[in-house]
Amino acid sequence: MLNCASPAYIAQYGKPESLEDLTQHNHKLVHYVSQLGGSDSGFEYQDPHTHQGNLTIQLPKLITVNNADAYSSACLAGLGIIQVPSIGVAKYLHTGELVEILPNYPAPPMPVSLLYPHRRHLSKRLQVFMAWLNQQMTPFLVPH
Repeated sequence: MLNCASPAYIAQYGKPESLEDLTQHNHKLVHYVSQLGGSDSGFEYQDPHTHQGNLTIQLPKLITVNNADAYSSACLAGLGIIQVPSIGVAKYLHTGELVEILPNYPAPPMPVSLLYPHRRHLSKRLQVFMAWLNQQMTPFLVPH
């Protein structure tokens, strides 16, 4: 998980270097909810020393979105900070369209699940897909 902002956002609000900067300099989040009207989760982070997760700082938001494309697009437009899996923004970080901020305070890892019907014998197609997905995701997974 990464904390990201666009260069335009940083030009307007400054680049936060600490958790205190988030509140003292009136930083904004792009608010993501799976259903519109959902509760505000705030800026979630892990303690860098204990890796204790689900610590939260409440920050104002300029916009609320309910899908990953809108979430990234709002950040690219300079509307706030996002917390996103690195795989989802790698291309924007590479081109400089987004910048990682507060690398020592990532959000807790997101769970990854693959759901399929329980069957004694899995189809070859499903086995191949599972192996491919595992290969793609392994570099981004945190063991628990």
